[in-house]
Amino acid sequence: MMKRMLLAVDLNSPSSRAASYAVQLAARLGFSLVLMAVSPITEDHPRHEDLSLAELPKRQQTWLDTVVEQSQQERVGLEIFLSLGPLYEEVVRFVRSQPAIHLIVMGAPEKPRAAHRGDSPSALWILQDLFEGEVLLVRRQGEVVRLTDHLDATGYAGKEP
Repeated sequence: MMKRMLLAVDLNSPSSRAASYAVQLAARLGFSLVLMAVSPITEDHPRHEDLSLAELPKRQQTWLDTVVEQSQQERVGLEIFLSLGPLYEEVVRFVRSQPAIHLIVMGAPEKPRAAHRGDSPSALWILQDLFEGEVLLVRRQGEVVRLTDHLDATGYAGKEP
């Protein structure tokens, strides 16, 4: 069975750096890539409704097309899941339902305390406790940090807020 890497992105501000990093890392490691694209809950898309590719704004569709092209060029298998809700909370929910994920890559805010809109700070702590593999956060080009280091930088010193 091929190992799987999760690339989790906020569709409101999708990280091209995180996507490129994840595709290249998956190619080097021989993993397939699972792209979880999360859109926040809005009046147009309440949580109980499904989100489809056709409903996404053009810039988000273009971003997804770029990731698909990069994956094809690197010969990395790609699955795409769309989800509605706060990014980190949706990642926790996804990891609980997909235990065959071995590594997670996410775009991260450049400032350690910054969070995605609507996310509770405890969602990252839950993810750290729940997920046995490595979680890598891509802040900017060339800067990748482990989730544990990111959480330590928040000033909570290893304790859930």
